Amino acid sequence: MTQEERRSAIKKILNRNKKVEIKDLSRDLNVSEMTIRRDLEYLEKKGILKRILKGAISTSINNTDPIDDSLTVRTHQSINEKKAIAKYASTLIEDDDIIFLDASTTVYALCPYITDKKITIVTNCISICNYFNNIKNVNIILAGGILRCGTLSLIGTDTNNFLKQYNTNKLFISGKALSFRDGLTDVNAFEIEAKKAAMENTSEIILLLDNTKLNKTSLIKVCDSNDISKIIIDGFRDFSQEEKKMLNLIKNNNTDVIVVR
Repeated sequence: MTQEERRSAIKKILNRNKKVEIKDLSRDLNVSEMTIRRDLEYLEKKGILKRILKGAISTSINNTDPIDDSLTVRTHQSINEKKAIAKYASTLIEDDDIIFLDASTTVYALCPYITDKKITIVTNCISICNYFNNIKNVNIILAGGILRCGTLSLIGTDTNNFLKQYNTNKLFISGKALSFRDGLTDVNAFEIEAKKAAMENTSEIILLLDNTKLNKTSLIKVCDSNDISKIIIDGFRDFSQEEKKMLNLIKNNNTDVIVVR
């Protein structure tokens, strides 16, 4: 197999599975792990993948994998739970705050509850900009970048560099999963990098999470649970013993856990 054929094979495997591991590629393609690392480095420079520990993930902006749901799908999931979380979260925002809002639908649910606040919002979410378009007491700072199809978020190196310039006193984010061992995890590498960039210059990280995401682990780590200042989660159902144990571990590690209904 030539170098070109091997790299083409890696791309096909990545398109099918969204994630590859070096040891598996080395075995399946019958080459050394060092050769696979060089191939992954080459493909990363081409923007085809993002290298992670022990492998790589797809960075396709037009990813239609069901684990990375579109904006339309996510908007209609856990509606009442998101409203309860957002309503409580809005009480933490005060006039003159400078806050970051990520591109999640859980954080977007905050918008109706903070229209009367005199605040500045830093975001990479076009939907949030549209919501506050005619509200004069809310200043919007929108990070530029590449438009991510299906989510109306802006991503990429330019977005991350932009977000690193701004200091915020409160940062509101969500994710796909939360566990004590693995922390907050999510699926899209670009969105995760944007969250991490915004985290660099904030005083308080506030996680908004519906109950379906407890005690689970998704593809890529965003941060450890003890990096989070407050976790606001809905209590629309009874938590399992394992979920209660996980939340207690997080509480005992100096993170506030607020359950709302």
